Amino acid sequence: MIRRPPFLVATLLGSLLAGPLSAQTAPGVGSLLRPGMRLVYYSNGEAQPPWTIDSVAAIPAPGPGSLCAVVHLRRQPPQPDQTRLCLARDTLFNWDNARQSWSPSRPAAAGMRLSVPRRVGGMVEYETGGMGVDTISGRVIPVLVTTVTTLDSLGRPVRRLRERYAIGLATATSGTFEIPDTATAGIWRPQQVFELRTIEQP
Repeated sequence: MIRRPPFLVATLLGSLLAGPLSAQTAPGVGSLLRPGMRLVYYSNGEAQPPWTIDSVAAIPAPGPGSLCAVVHLRRQPPQPDQTRLCLARDTLFNWDNARQSWSPSRPAAAGMRLSVPRRVGGMVEYETGGMGVDTISGRVIPVLVTTVTTLDSLGRPVRRLRERYAIGLATATSGTFEIPDTATAGIWRPQQVFELRTIEQP
């Protein structure tokens, strides 16, 4: 796992991180979300039930004067999912309810690698490429090209996701899930393709 400096969380929501940062660092987590916003995804060409943002708010976090974001996202009624995220320099952290602590979630800048242990064994390996932009419903969305590879307890790759992750939306704008080809080593077969096609404003 990549070693990081002490966990100093910068202010999120509506602003870029404070302090000296790389020009390739993405905007604040959740900064593009608004209560009542609906995200309409397509999976393998078919429209999916929209995701509804019930609320987005800043919450206290480790570090004097710092803030994190809590997002209530409703994928399926009636109960929303609650996600608590922090952006500390070039790494996203999420709140682990079981451990009652912040845990590294994924890299948030270009040209990074990060390995995160899975509770069921194995690892999830993140590798980021460059920054880019997607335009959805007339909105320009900064994205970070990311490859997410899931490894089993023996270190064998079992799944891969190639995505364009939008930190401002706290989710990806598009991606392709793949599984290894059992007949040919090193070849991946597409399993599912998804795309955020519409952002409906409240």
